[in-house]
Amino acid sequence: DLIADFVMGMDRQASPYHNRTLEILTGIRIPDRSEWRKDEILSAVRANVALVNHLSDDHIDSVEKIILAGMQSGLPVDSQAAFISELTGRSMARARFLAQDQGTKVHRSLCHARYMDAGVTRFTWQTQDDSTVVGNPGGLYTSPSALHGDHWSRHGKVFSYGMPPSDGFPGHAPGCRCWESPLPD
Repeated sequence: DLIADFVMGMDRQASPYHNRTLEILTGIRIPDRSEWRKDEILSAVRANVALVNHLSDDHIDSVEKIILAGMQSGLPVDSQAAFISELTGRSMARARFLAQDQGTKVHRSLCHARYMDAGVTRFTWQTQDDSTVVGNPGGLYTSPSALHGDHWSRHGKVFSYGMPPSDGFPGHAPGCRCWESPLPD
């Protein structure tokens, strides 16, 4: 299965970095496990693509494969977007957003699951700290919504994995570029 192979390949590439980060934070050496949370991550990837409005089931499967194959092979986002646009009839701008957003979500899901697997229970919310962060009073998107909360005010605050904000973890909301920094207990 292309998606399973891709997710496991991404995990193998990211594993040394994340394991070292967790070892520095917690003092615990994390063993590598090739089958680590495979089903959970695959299900998250499929759920993310399924949330895209107005895509048929056939298109959802194809978009998943385009994005994951593109990420695995290093295909630029614009090339992925061209395939998605042709397949779905979406504009290039919308297809580019979809490719970038879904690729980011795959990466964030891998990070999140790895931290949870290591027993980390809390994280610090991090933003890009620029004018496009939702909620920035001097930025482009000053008003948060139910779909995309006030990420500006969350920057640097500590959250529990057991109680995420209503719009989800960092990187979950559409177009979100935030990330989580794991905290030792």
